[in-house]
Amino acid sequence: MATRRRPAEPPGAFAVTRLRAASAEAFERARQMGRAISTELMTADGFLGGLNSGVGRDQTTVTAWTTPERAVAVAREGRHALAMREFYKGGIAQHALTSVWVPHHLGPWYEADPDSGRMRQAERGAEPFWF
Repeated sequence: MATRRRPAEPPGAFAVTRLRAASAEAFERARQMGRAISTELMTADGFLGGLNSGVGRDQTTVTAWTTPERAVAVAREGRHALAMREFYKGGIAQHALTSVWVPHHLGPWYEADPDSGRMRQAERGAEPFWF
């Protein structure tokens, strides 16, 4: 599942969460909580977009933020805070890792040439798809 806004600037941080659910039932519960959180994030200050994926019992979430501070602050609010309380009670995950990453280098923006289909560096003013 992907959610995003139309950001005018590149992300200042990415939050990455990896989780291995304790069971198939726990995976479904974590997925439900993740969907609720993703919906709520669409109105969160500093949120730019996110991707959620799941394979087997493994789940990965990557979200883009204006600043690392916003990524950390929002994790302590609303539905995310409720999900964290349930997580710490046990029964949701076998393993988990959370992290916030700050971009070191964002390369140039590329686009397909409309005539040849070959990739080229976008002209200034082209609308970037940051996330």
